[in-house]
Amino acid sequence: MKPAYYLFKSEIPHTTSNWPDLVATAVSVDRSGDFLRTLARNPQNAHFLSSSSITGFLDAFGEAVSAHIASKFSKDQPYSVSADEGTDVNGRAVLRTFIRHISACHESFQVEETFVSAVPLETAKAEDIRNTPIGELRKVGLKPENISAVSFDGGANFSGNVSGVRARLKGYAPDLPFGHCRSQLLQLALVHSCRQTPPVKRVLSALKKLYSTFKGSHKRLTILQNAQLAMEGLSHKLVELGETRWLSYEGSVKVVAEHYPSIFSALEHV
Repeated sequence: MKPAYYLFKSEIPHTTSNWPDLVATAVSVDRSGDFLRTLARNPQNAHFLSSSSITGFLDAFGEAVSAHIASKFSKDQPYSVSADEGTDVNGRAVLRTFIRHISACHESFQVEETFVSAVPLETAKAEDIRNTPIGELRKVGLKPENISAVSFDGGANFSGNVSGVRARLKGYAPDLPFGHCRSQLLQLALVHSCRQTPPVKRVLSALKKLYSTFKGSHKRLTILQNAQLAMEGLSHKLVELGETRWLSYEGSVKVVAEHYPSIFSALEHV
């Protein structure tokens, strides 16, 4: 958050593009600032939309939202839980937890979905993933005993009957209903359909090979970035296909379709 705070305090707009020169000038004016020297060494962090700034914003917003969750509930109000593990822009493994509950509003009842937390996982171990949702619910004053239903993806860490989050929560509510995430079910169905359609299967296979070609070599990745900078003025990351992330398929196809000339040029020089 420090880079974003510094830029905001200095009234520097997010549209400023020449960050390295800006930071170098600031360092020359204020040589006593250790923070400015840090930005000079890492100019990629010196703007509002850097991955470090975005991560800081999300962490801060999450803490602000979580602080007021308990005030929305009566002491023994039932609620359902949904959680998923993913990766943020900095490559951190993050567990996101949501709850769904019924609230009274103007003599009617409405179903509301409330964000609980998005917390980095210390490790990718199954034990951390299984224990974190329960701990996050307790932090905001919610009792696991009041959970009325759960919804996760089909991964064993979440949905496993023996030691998954689902099984842990059944210790509080033995008859706890479980719903498989519909978005993941749709994703799995789409992936299966793609594999059964030869033309689509070939395209997806080519996209996977293209990603691994550049991702697996710093030299080849540099060639791609230089080609994009020369032809387009900006470099664009290739998107990896994720088996359980349908949007990654769209993103992968979109990047290649929109920047095909520069990607083709890079391949000619590999």
